[in-house]
Amino acid sequence: GLMQKAQAANKCRTDLSARHIAMTLLGTIRLTVTHWHLQGGETPLETQAAPLAASMATLFSSV
Repeated sequence: GLMQKAQAANKCRTDLSARHIAMTLLGTIRLTVTHWHLQGGETPLETQAAPLAASMATLFSSV
């Protein structure tokens, strides 16, 4: 899968299961979109997603 390819290319952490990384990312995306939708979509989704995306990138970084 995509996460396994990223791990093989040393683009994300290899000490975590690729499946768990994917599940965490997808769950975070779903929760963010659901929260945005429940708020009525009044603000751009990017406003809520950008800081979270940066945090996820740091969390799963191979460094």
